[in-house]
Amino acid sequence: MLKNESLKVWASLFVCTLLLLWVAIYNGFPIVYSDTSTYLASGFEFETPADRPITYGLFIFISSLGGQTLWLTAFLQSLIITYVIYLVVKYFTNVKSPSTFTILFIFLLSFISSLPWISGMLLADIFTPTTILSLLLLIFVPKLTKAERIFLYFIFFLSNAMHMSHLLINAFLISTVLLTTYIRYFKSFLISVSKKQLYLLLFLTLSAIAIMSSAMSKSKHIFYMGRMVENGILKKYLDETCATKNYQLCAYKDSLPATADRFLWDFENSPVYKLGGWKTTKKEFNEIISATLTESKYLKLHVFGAIDNSIRQLSEFNLGEGNIAFGKGTVLEDRVGLFIPSDAVCYNESKQTNGELSLFNDFNPIQKAVVYSSLVLLLLIMIVGPMRKKLSPVLFLLIVFVLIGVLYNDVVCASLSTVANRFAVRVIWLLPFLVFLVTLNYWKVFSDKKKSTQHK
Repeated sequence: MLKNESLKVWASLFVCTLLLLWVAIYNGFPIVYSDTSTYLASGFEFETPADRPITYGLFIFISSLGGQTLWLTAFLQSLIITYVIYLVVKYFTNVKSPSTFTILFIFLLSFISSLPWISGMLLADIFTPTTILSLLLLIFVPKLTKAERIFLYFIFFLSNAMHMSHLLINAFLISTVLLTTYIRYFKSFLISVSKKQLYLLLFLTLSAIAIMSSAMSKSKHIFYMGRMVENGILKKYLDETCATKNYQLCAYKDSLPATADRFLWDFENSPVYKLGGWKTTKKEFNEIISATLTESKYLKLHVFGAIDNSIRQLSEFNLGEGNIAFGKGTVLEDRVGLFIPSDAVCYNESKQTNGELSLFNDFNPIQKAVVYSSLVLLLLIMIVGPMRKKLSPVLFLLIVFVLIGVLYNDVVCASLSTVANRFAVRVIWLLPFLVFLVTLNYWKVFSDKKKSTQHK
């Protein structure tokens, strides 16, 4: 009986994984982004990039079996998020057939949300929701089996190390749970939460600094300076100090790019590259950043800028940003041919490579409507007493902390890097997923009540 149940679960996970790959299958190849090129180089050349950890690059190398095919990478990351979703359904709803509802939920999410776009994309973004959900499972579900717990610890640690933003998101999320254990209202909900485990998870989160330290050292000054450029802080600071400070950047204070992206990646016009690049500018940039963070009038500008960017980020989640055609002569096309030659034909014939992947234009209005209606419903459920009381305590906690995790994702990325649709796209599908879980919870409560009445 257990063997048959196990086969049913794995069969459902396989079906769900294929559902999540439908966008990639429609495209003819996993979706790519400009950063995909950097990840390929880091994974196959075993070098840490200047602006990100090597973890996802190594994941691509291992999951593609050393360069056999990138379809295996897309399949594995889709399978991982599918299994994590299955565990959420299993433990936060307590239905008898979680695999059946997992198929239903993933089927719906595949056609109304951003999930299949990020699960089938060769980018570390799929590991953002993976790390949030695996963390919350470890915190709020004490009855995980030994095998599930080992898997979740491994996936949490791996996902946490995939992107520098994950470290802060997870550290903030764990710290928030710790703080709420001291709040009277939440104490009854958090009885089963182990503080020792929270400290262990915090330790595992911060231990990723060892993996990321090289990339953080090489890039943090560049990304934060880009943020200062877009917020207008750098221009104001240079206008007020260049008369007394001999900064090389002063020569470009009246021709600074308008956006962080252009400051970071415009190799021909950005002052970063005119001054010698990331390494050469490090000392001067760090001095300017430090000066603005220790002087009150500039510190206020940093705070207001972070708030403004975070608010903007909350509404920026359109699909397709950066998923342009990387055809002949591009670095990405060259690296696919070099590292995964068996995928070269498939890559060159894909819709994206030929500029024919415009499907996201049809999906964006649908996704926006789903996200905003989901947010309204979730807020109503949280505010309206009778609706809130029908939720199981553990599901109530999941809703609260997933929403906090989505907020932290937007705040961290918008405050320290730039406002970009893809940062929100990677987690925004969690809102309709929560609505599905709530609907299932209400249905179960209604069914149980009906059965109880019939027995009487």
